[in-house]
Amino acid sequence: MQDEINFVKASKYRTKIMKTLEGNVKIPSQIAEDIDINRSHISDILSQLKEYDLVECVNPKLEKADYID
Repeated sequence: MQDEINFVKASKYRTKIMKTLEGNVKIPSQIAEDIDINRSHISDILSQLKEYDLVECVNPKLEKADYID
């Protein structure tokens, strides 16, 4: 688990995304609005976090996927 924590802490954007998702389900555009980052950047970071099993796409078949931590 320490590797995952270090991975998140190494990026202010990953940290912000994890904080805004804490206990919430949100679509990437909501996350982008919450932390004021370009939506395309959010998608890249969510993919990284998903590789570490830190977030889950709860609607993978939909175009507008929801993510939760």
